[in-house]
Amino acid sequence: AATKDDYINVTYEMIEIISGIIESCHRKNIKVCICGIENKSQEQTISMLDFDYKQGYYYSKPAELEL
Repeated sequence: AATKDDYINVTYEMIEIISGIIESCHRKNIKVCICGIENKSQEQTISMLDFDYKQGYYYSKPAELEL
C-alpha cells in the first residue's frame, strides 16, 4: 500500500515535470492554462506553479455557449 511519503514524492515529481513544461512554454512566449480546478486544495497545490490562467468549477460554473 502507498504511504504518505510515496504520495509526497509522486506529487513533488509531478510538480517538477509540470514546472519544466511551463518554463519551456514561457521561453517561447506561450501562455499556459490549467483546467479542472475543482476545490481549494487543488488551487493551493497548483498556486506554487506559474500558470498564466486557471479554470474550473472552483472559480465558476461553465457558461452556456452563445451562438
